[in-house]
Amino acid sequence: MKTNSLDFDAQALREKILDLAMRGKLVPQDPNDEPASVLLEKIKAEKAELIKEKKIKKTKPLPPITDDEKPFDIPDSWEWVRLGDVIKPEVHKKPTKNFTYIDIASVDNKKNQIANPNKINIAKDKIASRARQELDSNDILFSVVRPYLKNIALVPDNDEYKVGSTGFYVLKPFKLISRKYIFYLVLSEYVISKMTQKMKGDNSPSIRKGDLQGLIIPLPPLSEQSRIAAKIAQLFALLRKVETSTRQYAKLQTLLKSKVLDLAMRGKLVKQDPNDEPASVLLEKIKAEKQELIKEKKIKKTKPLPPITDDEKPFDIPDSWEWVRLGDVSLITTGNTPSKNNLIFYGGNLSFIKPADIQNMAINYDTDEFLSKEGEEKGRIAHKGDILITCIGNLGRNNVLNKKAAYNQQINNISPLILNSEILHFFMLSNFFISSMYRLASATTLPILNKSKLASMFVPLPPLNEQQRIIKQILKILRGISND
Repeated sequence: MKTNSLDFDAQALREKILDLAMRGKLVPQDPNDEPASVLLEKIKAEKAELIKEKKIKKTKPLPPITDDEKPFDIPDSWEWVRLGDVIKPEVHKKPTKNFTYIDIASVDNKKNQIANPNKINIAKDKIASRARQELDSNDILFSVVRPYLKNIALVPDNDEYKVGSTGFYVLKPFKLISRKYIFYLVLSEYVISKMTQKMKGDNSPSIRKGDLQGLIIPLPPLSEQSRIAAKIAQLFALLRKVETSTRQYAKLQTLLKSKVLDLAMRGKLVKQDPNDEPASVLLEKIKAEKQELIKEKKIKKTKPLPPITDDEKPFDIPDSWEWVRLGDVSLITTGNTPSKNNLIFYGGNLSFIKPADIQNMAINYDTDEFLSKEGEEKGRIAHKGDILITCIGNLGRNNVLNKKAAYNQQINNISPLILNSEILHFFMLSNFFISSMYRLASATTLPILNKSKLASMFVPLPPLNEQQRIIKQILKILRGISND
């Protein structure tokens, strides 16, 4: 079942926007723009002047670009250039005064912003050996370690004296290059995938700074660079608004679903019908069913569960309902895992369900493991109509099976007696039931609720006919919430 009518892949849209931008398809070209070829000549002149003034060092020329290297077509007014030809050489220098230190940990790679820079007092604080790169406002930081993580950000535009880690390649574009264009360029999948392919090393796979210097990039006219950067910023801002709205909508959906289940459990979702056979009669039928199963030796006789006291009852329910313990109205079994050392138990057709396969609106039967006929004999089997519920870690995820399956020891199987499986499923999704599970669970770092504690938990039991009406109304409302 679809859970959110606003679902969309924001990251995929961002990547598409950047891809269109890099191909010259995000904003129209202006024939009055000075072409990038003229811009390149001006950059060469600026570079020569800076070298002459000894503000930057002369570097070895990068190789010319061949037609075979060009990965896609770009507009006629654009040029392919090597990134190293449009940025200044890095300058490493040990800081001699207090500074703001930006390292890879300072980058929020979700927002691609500097989040937590460190203030360093050189008289008191230990200076990291990597703190060697003087930074200017709007320099672009590109982490050379695991480039696919996109630890990329613009240096904040402020008056602080800033120093960056040598773990970054600090991109300092020449005056006639839009820094924001270069920032968005290096965020693109085109650049990230190229650099990811260049990684070397096992523990901290990294690229050489020469890999970025030699990368060929599409260079638009300066005016178009600015238009592209502005358009990307505008579209990214819209995406952030949609993401915020989507999160708010999802929270509202969750609250609505929670409220529906709460009303259902209290007998306030549908009207009671005085002609319904009361739940007390249904309970007697369930007891008789259980006794018959014991008599037929299909189940073992178990110690009676304690009656529910008035003090235990958390809220009022209709007179025709009853409070019941889960173990009194169902059979509960804990799963297991056939030995992994015996390959004969695996490779068949029977789905072997684990907690990750259980979602509240679906069960994944296409699991990563299936049991064979031999494995089925060693495993625990649940059947259509049974409810699988997670009882270790993330407690309470549950759903009704629509076919036979095996399940592991982190899951309990609840087989309802006479009553409707779906009513238990929905009641066990309620905040009341889930919070009760956590309250009863063992007090460890990993919550565990064993079978006996699960059996002792209680739920309100409506008459059988009312169960059907409740389920129908819950499903109707949930469809409305999910598809509005």
